[in-house]
Amino acid sequence: RGRARALARACVTQSMARDAAYIHTEYSLDAHDEEDAKTASAIQAALIARENGSSLAPAKWQEATKNLKMYHGISWTNAQQILKDGFNASRDGRLGRGAYVARRDKAFGFAQSRDRHGGDAGGLVTAIVQFAFPKFVSGDDKTWQEEGYDACRTDFTTLSTEMEWCLKEASQLTVVGIERVPL
Repeated sequence: RGRARALARACVTQSMARDAAYIHTEYSLDAHDEEDAKTASAIQAALIARENGSSLAPAKWQEATKNLKMYHGISWTNAQQILKDGFNASRDGRLGRGAYVARRDKAFGFAQSRDRHGGDAGGLVTAIVQFAFPKFVSGDDKTWQEEGYDACRTDFTTLSTEMEWCLKEASQLTVVGIERVPL
């Protein structure tokens, strides 16, 4: 049963690695942007290297994430603080301690949620993320850091039906901008 699940997951990963449309959507890339097209190709190569168990996978991920933008939704006040001082890792979450980011649409939804952040306006933080050894899971996972990974990507958690990433260290994110989001 466990072997069948692992095989199914490998087949899904294999098809994801080769599907350019999936990569553009998953990583919030613009198919018409030349830089995003290069990033998509690099991600595709990293996924394939990972799928094949290549020792080059970490280097491929480092190359792929040189210009990879991800997003963080928060209050406007906190977004301004992050722009000034950088990210602080969350103490805990469904993926454990770390810095959480997601696709633009999910982060924008968080920024619009006064119930979630308590601010008078939302803030959308755009950051370049960097990692070399990601773990891919479905659901909550608080063991990835102990296993030596520097990032974890989940399809969903017990609190969210949408994909998100957690990076081990806040230093793996470089803030490149913030956007005020009206509530």
